[in-house]
Amino acid sequence: MTKKLQDSKNTSTNSAMKTSTWKESLLADLILPPEPGSRPPGGAHCDSGDVPSIGGENIDTAGRMILSGLKLIPRFFYMHMPRGHLRPLDVLINKDGAQTGKVAMYRGEYAESAVNEHVFILRGRHSVLLQPYLFYCLLFDSAQVQISRAISGSAQPGLNSRFVHLVKVKYPVDLAEQRRIAEILDTVDEVIQKTEQVIDKLKMIKQGLLHDLLTRGIDDNGKLREVVEPQPLQPISAMAEINPPQTVSVESPDAWVSFVPMADVSDQGCWEANQVRLYKEVCRGFTAFQEGDVLFAKITPCMENSKGFLAQNLMNGIGFGSTEFHVLRARLGNSQRYLAHLLRSPRLRKRAEAFMIGSAGQQRVQAGFFECYETRFVTHDEQERIADVLDAHDARIRAEEAYRDKLKMLKQGLMHDLLTGKVRVKVA
Repeated sequence: MTKKLQDSKNTSTNSAMKTSTWKESLLADLILPPEPGSRPPGGAHCDSGDVPSIGGENIDTAGRMILSGLKLIPRFFYMHMPRGHLRPLDVLINKDGAQTGKVAMYRGEYAESAVNEHVFILRGRHSVLLQPYLFYCLLFDSAQVQISRAISGSAQPGLNSRFVHLVKVKYPVDLAEQRRIAEILDTVDEVIQKTEQVIDKLKMIKQGLLHDLLTRGIDDNGKLREVVEPQPLQPISAMAEINPPQTVSVESPDAWVSFVPMADVSDQGCWEANQVRLYKEVCRGFTAFQEGDVLFAKITPCMENSKGFLAQNLMNGIGFGSTEFHVLRARLGNSQRYLAHLLRSPRLRKRAEAFMIGSAGQQRVQAGFFECYETRFVTHDEQERIADVLDAHDARIRAEEAYRDKLKMLKQGLMHDLLTGKVRVKVA
């Protein structure tokens, strides 16, 4: 944990140096009336003007702004908008659509910008509520529950401007305490964001590393080959059996076995939930596999998202899962770990798209793809060396992801303590 984060944690205490009164009030009593924006007739597009137009799609569920692919409005329209002009530290809330209630804080990234008709701007009353504190109050779970209850309408549900009369928040009267609480939470958010940047960078490095290792190989010293000798090509089916029968049996129909629905497999190739079922409940109607098999998601969009995993630590050595998996079992002389990495390579997944058949949204890669896709022949020893390198890189990614998840749990705990007054902060 960084020193900055540790210092922030140390500023919270059960007895503040300076005690201020805490209140609970309706949001309507603490902020100005919600302010919507607008767009010109025909809407806003990426090339329709000069001024960014912020909509619900630019707010994510973690409370951050998504500023890529912004839509634009003409500056003339912006200058004549009666309302909806953004200021630094404005709090935004998505007022309708699939994720109504999402909030974010605009930090003044642009000299001029506005919101569209799907977003409210929320501004605290002067000397009553600071913008950063308001943002975290609305991001807090208890406020999100109240906001969801305030959604009205059946055909097109959403929030109207009266929702502020249905949401209560707790706050310290002392603005200095509000400011310090927001600073602590900002510090945690900053560390989370930097950790996610590290994860993203490691994933990008992994893609380049995977390409180099699969195309150039690795020598006995663990170094990428400088000179790549021509190697014969072989189809995946020469390396692995495709959808083979299960060769492991259980002692009783009441034996426990692993169960893997598609939702339990991450895009990073991990089986996350470790569910189990009775053998008699899943032995029919599901895809069977066993310890050491590699699963490959065949349906769109799971296939394009690289879903699949190496089956390890299965209950009784057996698993059953979604019928949308192909099962590959490494043949003698081939590494199951290498096979798992190979099947997740972007090049292979891109080629697999050409072997999809079916209607839109229900397209599947056919098993014949694995007989057509050819890859460089690699000895078993070299396969193992390549897998060692990639496994080590994956372990580092998982460690960073675990750290990020720990930080998110810390943030949730801090929000519960600091935004309710349960734990007070030191204010000089």
